[in-house]
Amino acid sequence: MSYVIKKDKKTKEIVAMEYEIHGYKFTPKGNRKGSLEVKSITIIEPSMIEKVLLSKFSHRYKKLMNMVYLVLNSDDDDETSGALTIVLDEIAKMKSLLLHKYYTFLKKEKLKELLSRLEIIEMELKKKEMEIYYKSRLIDVSKGHSR
Repeated sequence: MSYVIKKDKKTKEIVAMEYEIHGYKFTPKGNRKGSLEVKSITIIEPSMIEKVLLSKFSHRYKKLMNMVYLVLNSDDDDETSGALTIVLDEIAKMKSLLLHKYYTFLKKEKLKELLSRLEIIEMELKKKEMEIYYKSRLIDVSKGHSR
């Protein structure tokens, strides 16, 4: 591995970097005042990459689970129907992220585990979606409306 860093001595800023490193690359959120501005980070250690990705996934998964809890425990079918679509879209995004971006960095067993978690949630939400659909059909039939 080789790299070149050029720094301007007057401004003490890095003006050029040349390197060829293969690893997980990301942009950190928000720099603290008075600290060095970091535009991107590349992690090359496989175990560290896995920890970072699992941490990112865990954070998104917790948010998703909060949304799922609200949707599954909601009594308002009209509101729930829209929220269901949003949550199912979020699950699709997370699956895509796992299959396309994290795929090369995670162990196959771990990837299967995370995907199966998402599949289980997706099945429960689709079950709820069908319940709402059939419930609305029953209400329409009992009012004498047909579709």
